[in-house]
Amino acid sequence: MKRFLLVLLMVAFFASTANATVTLRYTNKDARTHRFQLTICGKTKMVTFSGQKSSSIKIRGNCDKLIIRTSCGIVSVYSGDSILIENGCISKN
Repeated sequence: MKRFLLVLLMVAFFASTANATVTLRYTNKDARTHRFQLTICGKTKMVTFSGQKSSSIKIRGNCDKLIIRTSCGIVSVYSGDSILIENGCISKN
């Protein structure tokens, strides 16, 4: 019985981390939509931020840290952070 419960807990844990997402709140003050390259858990992805909008996005990955590359430099953010996009640059709120 103990073995069964242990296996069940392990399966539940791995299933929950397999579907982990990072939520990032943003405000884009620019009129144009921006696409930035980001890295999460060593994997590179592209993300789009709609123009003149405040919203949130969810990015799939098992890590809670994102590295976003812009023409203004590299920004490190964590799940739950809020960012501001202005003149194509990202800053943390």
